[in-house]
Amino acid sequence: TLFVPVDEPGKQVSRQPCLWNGFLGATPSHPVILKALEQSVNGILNRRTIEDIESALLCPSILELTSITRHYDTIFLTGPCNLGVAANTVMGSSGPLETFAPGLREFEVDGFVHTALLLQTEKYYLGGALRIIDPTDEAIIAATNLKDMNDDPAFPTNDRKKAKEGSGHYSLTEGKGEKVWGASGVYVDDEVNEGDPEECRIVIKI
Repeated sequence: TLFVPVDEPGKQVSRQPCLWNGFLGATPSHPVILKALEQSVNGILNRRTIEDIESALLCPSILELTSITRHYDTIFLTGPCNLGVAANTVMGSSGPLETFAPGLREFEVDGFVHTALLLQTEKYYLGGALRIIDPTDEAIIAATNLKDMNDDPAFPTNDRKKAKEGSGHYSLTEGKGEKVWGASGVYVDDEVNEGDPEECRIVIKI
């Protein structure tokens, strides 16, 4: 069993392929978690950038999805979008960037049936609070407030941008300076064997 909220990236284009790893739970050796770990390790091991990740995920018919991958490039390697790609792959979705809808999913891996409860995320609930909702019970199961945030919409005190600026939030590095795209054909990387990249596999034997 896995429970995890659907994340915000892609909402503006009506496609949300990411799962928020800031709040989740899973049984030991859950295949989605193992796949996410495997993808991250291989991405770091081979020093992959968003160009390499896009090459593996996209085809010409869905190039409009680069609006998601380029805007949220930092979380496709180890964050929520990496987790979403892993879940889509393991669950047998039609593609690695397929949108998630909140609700209960059931899928089979190697003869074992697994479940995933995809929770609804409301990041700007009542003016800025974060609420995580179980759509099967229509119940709020988790909530958090930013510092000095007031739930009353008549008295909004939350400033998410200001909170990020004061915390060194990773998203503030996006768009700063020049980016080097791709591990092949763009620059020489002595740390990676381009012709024969290393790949690790995480296997659980029962």
